[in-house]
Amino acid sequence: MKDKEQEEWQRVLANPDNVIVSDWLLEQLDPADIAPEISNPRVIEVNCEVTFEKQGVSGSLVSFASDATEVVCVISLPVDKLVLSLFDDRLQKIRIITSASDEAWALEMLPGDEDAAITWSREGDYEALLTVVIKK
Repeated sequence: MKDKEQEEWQRVLANPDNVIVSDWLLEQLDPADIAPEISNPRVIEVNCEVTFEKQGVSGSLVSFASDATEVVCVISLPVDKLVLSLFDDRLQKIRIITSASDEAWALEMLPGDEDAAITWSREGDYEALLTVVIKK
């Protein structure tokens, strides 16, 4: 009887998901039915807000680069949220927010910092890419 107990104990310990299944049921199941599902429930969003004197826009951060000479920020947003009057407005702030943290990165323009270029391109029927380049 000890050998049978030991055999069953080894079978249970060999089961990493802690699911005890009889040998008969195991033979009836397809291995795909009992394989663990791979899931990544945590999605981290990174958004960017671009604020101007009169208005602002926000969207998903596509790319960001910063070096000694310039800051480049590209965001994706719905075309209908892109306000063309932004190009006549003065940039005030860029703020990057992530859903993984309460912290945010921000770059505020000071009076006299006028060296910012803003361009946009269309990505498909519904999305636009807004690119902001600030010379340091």
